[in-house]
Amino acid sequence: MKLNEICSSITVGVNKFNEAQEENGALVKMLLLTGQSLNDKGFIDVNADTTKTVFIEPELVEKKKLKSGDVVFLSKGTNLRASIVTEEQEKLNLLAPATCLVIKVNLNLVVPEFLTVFLNSDYGQAVLTNLNKG
Repeated sequence: MKLNEICSSITVGVNKFNEAQEENGALVKMLLLTGQSLNDKGFIDVNADTTKTVFIEPELVEKKKLKSGDVVFLSKGTNLRASIVTEEQEKLNLLAPATCLVIKVNLNLVVPEFLTVFLNSDYGQAVLTNLNKG
């Protein structure tokens, strides 16, 4: 089974944001993860060292905000890895950076935790390495 067959969507993280609020306060305050926020165990580390405050347009919030069960996959660099968003983290208004893919799985076909474990496993990493084209 291919990844696109078990996913309801695969999108790129946010690449359009402001680092300061506009004068009229029209932007929404969010937290932007970094690649370092995704650990090798499949969890997201949210702390002051790895999480940056950014501001985005209100219409992007629903499209880009990370939700519980989302798999965030670091797709750039040499250390590809995946982490899952928890219910508690959903409440933090997190965004994935443009270096990540956000995978929403079809819950009738696969459990998000299983996909995360597979992508981080030695076998999953070998498959990804073979697919990597630079």
